[in-house]
Amino acid sequence: MLEYTTYLSGDSFRETAKKIREFRDKLQANIKTFCEELAKEGEIVIRAVLSEHVDTSETIGSVEIVSEEEGGTYIAKVQVTSDAIMFLEFGSGLVGLNGEQHPYGVYGPGTFGQAPRQNPEYENWENPEGWFYKGNDGNYHKSFGMEASMPMYKGGEAMREKLHEVAMRVFGHA
Repeated sequence: MLEYTTYLSGDSFRETAKKIREFRDKLQANIKTFCEELAKEGEIVIRAVLSEHVDTSETIGSVEIVSEEEGGTYIAKVQVTSDAIMFLEFGSGLVGLNGEQHPYGVYGPGTFGQAPRQNPEYENWENPEGWFYKGNDGNYHKSFGMEASMPMYKGGEAMREKLHEVAMRVFGHA
């Protein structure tokens, strides 16, 4: 708890006001540091989960911390701009359907039908024989889908788990 003592004099009021302004400025700087450090905790986990998957270099390369300040409010967030993130987050195909389901299962195997058709097999995600998709290399590849790896969800969980630790590190003991 903060305490400021002031006396009934102009100099004392000015000194107290100066201390309050210094505290406000330090608090604003600490809030910015807190947001950035917490986002870094999430970024570490997101990158670790993505690195466990084959050929996710494009997705890992699109992971970044974005921060902004608007109207005295500071925000830091981890964003992934790769098109593949939805498949990695929620899974796809029969493999994904039979694997661990995402806690926020509004998306998942079979729900990506809004994507532009690449070929007739693209829509055939439930085929037990698998399906083919056209890769960035221009070749067709067979897939049975993938389990939900949930990098964003796991990154958010890590941030929640580290919240107190990061706060204590940045703001110090009360």
